[in-house]
Amino acid sequence: EVTQQGTQPNGDDEIKDVTINNVVSGVAVGYQTNVGSGKDATILKFNSSGTIIWSKKYTSAGPQAEAYLDVFSNQNSSLYAAGYTTKANGERDMLMAKYDVAGNLQWTKTYNSIKSGNDTAIAITSDAANNLFVVGRSDSAKTIIAKYNANGNFIWATEDKKMTEVGPDIITTAGGQVIIVCHYHSGFAYHNRIICYNNLGVEQWYKDYT
Repeated sequence: EVTQQGTQPNGDDEIKDVTINNVVSGVAVGYQTNVGSGKDATILKFNSSGTIIWSKKYTSAGPQAEAYLDVFSNQNSSLYAAGYTTKANGERDMLMAKYDVAGNLQWTKTYNSIKSGNDTAIAITSDAANNLFVVGRSDSAKTIIAKYNANGNFIWATEDKKMTEVGPDIITTAGGQVIIVCHYHSGFAYHNRIICYNNLGVEQWYKDYT
């Protein structure tokens, strides 16, 4: 069964990811299209029957486009969403946001890559100390990995050309490693790649699977 959260007629609404929060509740993220504000990043919580408990939107000033593409719930039931926000010049920055269990926005953070251009956060996770790790893409053919502490303060970022074009994913290990999985393009085909970083963002190894 699918429960639809609609907005304006003829506007595009899309769910991009879903996770479990507080065992029995689900949280979904995506975007909703609204008259006046354009595409707004959306996060909503629903119960086991599909009833919406709350729904929140994030939008910048003006009719710019924002969207959440991934959501993560940590052991404290805090919610972290990742996606993109659009600046007045039309370029996108990576967007990260924290919500409490009641849907109250705690903070938002953005990241602009070294060469600027369009940057999009694809996936987000945390480690045992509640540090956040975000992986995203830039249109300079690089993948971005960024670390933030539990309060959303920036710690480090690395931009790696080994991962390009196709959406990556990210996990952390009990030993403090950060593992990225992705596809990369070579010749006429896409191939699989896994890259391991330590907790300081230094690459440890990578393996290709073709």
